[in-house]
Amino acid sequence: MATVAAAAGLDPTQYNHLLLWQNLAAGEIQTARRRLSDPLPGTTTWANDAGVAHGEWALCQGQPEDFEAALNSLTSALDNTDSALTARFNRAVLFQRLGLSDHAEAEWVAYLAAETDAAWLAVAQRHRARLAHQPPDEAQLWETFTTLAPDPKTPAMQAFLAQHLGKLVSHTAIAQSERLATSGDAKQMAQLQQLAEVAKDQANDHWMNDLIQALGNLRTTGQGAAWLAARQELHQARQHYPIEGKPTVAEPLYAHARQTFLDLGDVASAAEADLGLVYCAVQRPETTSLDRLSAALLTLARERRYARLEGQALRVRAQLALRQANAALATTHCQAALARFRALADWEEVQRTLLILSDAYERQGDSRSALTTLRELLVTGLEQGTNPRRHSQACAFAARTCAAAGAFELGIIFADEARTAATGQAFPAFQLDAEILLAVLGIKVGRPAEAAAALERAETMLAGIEDPRTRDVLALDFLPTAAWCRLELGDPVAALRLCATAADNLRQGQHDAYWPLVQSVRSAAHLALGDDRAAEADLQAGIRWLEAARLRLTKTPDRQRFFHRHADLYERLAHIWLKRGASDKAFAWLERARARTLLDRRQALSNPAPTPIDASQAFSVQAQQKRLPSDIVIAAYAVGADQTEGFVLDRHGLRHRTLPVGREQLNRDILALTRALTHPSDDPQPLRQTGQRLYATLIAPLDLPLETTRRLVIVPDGPLHALPWAALCDTQARWLPEQTPFSICPSVAALIQALEPRSLPHNQSVLMATDAHLTFPVAADALPPLPGARDEMLCLQALLNAEQAKSVQVLAGEQVTKANLLDALQTAGLAHLAVHGVAMPNEPLQSALYLTAAPTDDGRLTAAEIYERSLPSLQLVVLSACESALGAALQGEGPTGLGQAFLAAGAASVIATLARVDDRAMRDLMCAFHAAWQAGASPSVALQVAQRACLGQHPAQWAVVVALGAP
Repeated sequence: MATVAAAAGLDPTQYNHLLLWQNLAAGEIQTARRRLSDPLPGTTTWANDAGVAHGEWALCQGQPEDFEAALNSLTSALDNTDSALTARFNRAVLFQRLGLSDHAEAEWVAYLAAETDAAWLAVAQRHRARLAHQPPDEAQLWETFTTLAPDPKTPAMQAFLAQHLGKLVSHTAIAQSERLATSGDAKQMAQLQQLAEVAKDQANDHWMNDLIQALGNLRTTGQGAAWLAARQELHQARQHYPIEGKPTVAEPLYAHARQTFLDLGDVASAAEADLGLVYCAVQRPETTSLDRLSAALLTLARERRYARLEGQALRVRAQLALRQANAALATTHCQAALARFRALADWEEVQRTLLILSDAYERQGDSRSALTTLRELLVTGLEQGTNPRRHSQACAFAARTCAAAGAFELGIIFADEARTAATGQAFPAFQLDAEILLAVLGIKVGRPAEAAAALERAETMLAGIEDPRTRDVLALDFLPTAAWCRLELGDPVAALRLCATAADNLRQGQHDAYWPLVQSVRSAAHLALGDDRAAEADLQAGIRWLEAARLRLTKTPDRQRFFHRHADLYERLAHIWLKRGASDKAFAWLERARARTLLDRRQALSNPAPTPIDASQAFSVQAQQKRLPSDIVIAAYAVGADQTEGFVLDRHGLRHRTLPVGREQLNRDILALTRALTHPSDDPQPLRQTGQRLYATLIAPLDLPLETTRRLVIVPDGPLHALPWAALCDTQARWLPEQTPFSICPSVAALIQALEPRSLPHNQSVLMATDAHLTFPVAADALPPLPGARDEMLCLQALLNAEQAKSVQVLAGEQVTKANLLDALQTAGLAHLAVHGVAMPNEPLQSALYLTAAPTDDGRLTAAEIYERSLPSLQLVVLSACESALGAALQGEGPTGLGQAFLAAGAASVIATLARVDDRAMRDLMCAFHAAWQAGASPSVALQVAQRACLGQHPAQWAVVVALGAP
């Protein structure tokens, strides 16, 4: 790029900026986003384009941190007069696409006041007009329906119903029915019957049909006045709860109305009252009533075919599942509810359900899906209509999601909008949420005075709630978070007091979700007060809850996200033991928080029933030492904010060192090293200097006997999972592979499992796959042919002995389908897969190998699919594919990408890559690797031989290839 830039009279950063703009103009968002990792000008004149690139990427991927990066770039562009107006326009668009209507309105007002170009003024006014869009009211809806009703099959009627059927059934038709109870208008009755038929046909909802039948019977028996009185009582109950937040007052009104409806033979209206009673049960600290009433309502809705009511009952069941710490079940219930509401075009219920669904995603650690869901909610509200309460709730949930993802400034914007929308609302829960979020986020960004003020407002608000049930339920969420805030603001005594109250509430309400936070805050407060014994007991109580709760989750992604959220409990306990000088106990607790899903999967190969791992046996240092081969030395790391703990474990002992480097510095150095490998220059000196700095930081202080170690195993943590260890070099400029063979393993327990002898079938085969016919549309970047991969196959075939040659399976071209590959892997002892690979950093379980598509699949074999396989015969997998070792480094899991997925499925060792690789360079490396392995070398030794043979090349050609698992 430097040569091309010079020819164009530009420096490389200017040329890269030009390419960035070109990619944006062509809609090549993924390529534009990648350019942001290259050196770019540090001026604000181009920050606007960077903001657009971040924003468009965020809209594709949905990650809160990408939206925050876009916002930060656009905000910096405001500082330059040449780019400020354009940045203001783009900020307004970004806020509007996020559903932040108040912030978008403020930005549009500022932009319109400064813009002078008529064309851009018109564009901005069109955008702003969408913010003011008001959906038709009930009278307009009914008028339109009655106008179109004579010919219901017209496109106009179908389009109208597709947008408004839900509101017609849930609001307009009910009002018309109540008027009909006294008027007896035959035409109006016919129109309502027609609407009931539409609801039956389009959404299989028979509720309105039952209502009209009951209404006809009431008119015949002269009981319309009693029915209207019961309807009025139902409206009064709804006003008390949920509108005013007074369930204690509302509950007897719902119960009386329900009985009246049943006495009058109106099952449909009685079901409405049942729903009100269920909603009141939500505002009880205990969950027994909620469970019973919502289950009964769901049964009734399904028996009577009340689709809308079934969706509402499912949503309440989702809320119950969240209180019981079962976010995966909550997700399932919400998705089923959404199907009912969308069929009815009931956008109000869609918005309510999206809110609960976002909470379920967030509690699983899936911030991307959570924010995407909330954006859908907020945009649906702008298009279809919403109320300030719903807008406030959605913004508060978005703020919480941003906080969990580390996008704190964006979280403050959402929380501020939530507070504005909640101000003046009768039900205080929404403003309470906004204030506590502003307190949390204020602490995160270092504004303690603002945080303390928000916390004071929240505490005053909670104390002022009159209804005791509402106050107790809101306290379930509020108190644990308030305790954390008090601790962070320097008041551990107040934090402990709040934790004690929170614990009582949680026990009374059988509310599991906040136990880890309460125990974590308790432990930190006790440590601040000098009581490490109490802190230890708190953490162990939280861990017991965590171990029991995770066994209830059956899906790999759910377990991974759940454990990621709470793995810090183990790290805190390990630090207590380190302070006591008990490095063996600290190491054991850290081991318990490593590669847990991988261990689950490997354990399931021999025992399908989920059982807790015996910590005293599986993770104790003494037990692990006994099972380690004498020629293996392990270097394990635990990365903290300010320092890193290093451990050296072998058959004879355990040593510990504290390394004075924290997470941020490691992230910077690893990024610099990775850039030097993925964007190689003719001068390798900067790469070597960074490699030496990391060697001096991570390897040298541990005094590893590299010259005499036959096999080194590195157990990384956090950012170290993405480190190309082979590019580290000592003061004599010797790369790590020159000194010792090594492999990477996510935990010692996983290593021991991989090393264990296994009974292998006699019909083990050698599997080779290459030359897939690609049809899947890969965003922005076409995947080129791989001629070197075919040479790898020929090289390996030439190296096989006579016995292996008899059992070789070669899949090429049309044969390289997912079904064929998975079937062949079942009996393979060695698998060499020379295909394209693409890592998905934001969704690591969707990282994939690209194969030949079939009628039943798109040709992508994902990490998620591999995790769920059982491949016990597999001794070695060679993933000669780009980015096959990359994955998100989740706490408690490690890099959850393709390489670790194969380890979880049963492979003892995996050869994989940390970046995109050159096809020809991989051919040479792989041929050398297989020659050494066929000669009897272990995987790590064979890779060392191959890398040594390539030392004359730039490290970019060989240093990104790693051995995973057994060395």
